[in-house]
Parts: sequence; C-alpha cells; structure tokens
Amino acid sequence: MRHGMDERSLIARIKRSDRDAFDTLCRACVPSLLTYAGLLLKSDWAEDVVQAEYNLSAEVLWTMSVIPATMRSVSNPMLP
Repeated sequence: MRHGMDERSLIARIKRSDRDAFDTLCRACVPSLLTYAGLLLKSDWAEDVVQAEYNLSAEVLWTMSVIPATMRSVSNPMLP
C-alpha cells in the first residue's frame, strides 16, 4: 500500500468502526510485520505473534468503538 490518501481514508473509516477498513490496512501491513517479527523471533513464531497482535488490536478497537456508544445510550438516551 502506498502511503498517503489511501491510508488516511482507511484510518478515517476505522475510526468510524469499519472493520473491513481495519482488515484491509492490516493485510497491507502483514508482509512488513512478518519480516520484522522474523528478525526478532524464531521464524515459526513470527506468524503466530503477528496473528495474535491482529486479534488483540481488532478486539480493542471493537471494544473501544462499541462499548462507549452503548454506555452513553444506556446512561442517557438523549446523548448521541
């Protein structure tokens, strides 16, 4: 993926809880992440570490975007 508007557009969509944009950005970064992880770890661990970090990041982003909105609507239905 080239840097610039494509990444900015994906990040803006991710901020709006667009999971497809998150997946697209992660897929674009996987080759570099695997290379870097492979330099630091045993080669057979690199893929597991990258996959675990992807899962954790997706869970954190999903929790951050869903729970606060749910809490606002439960505590005060008049809040956006």
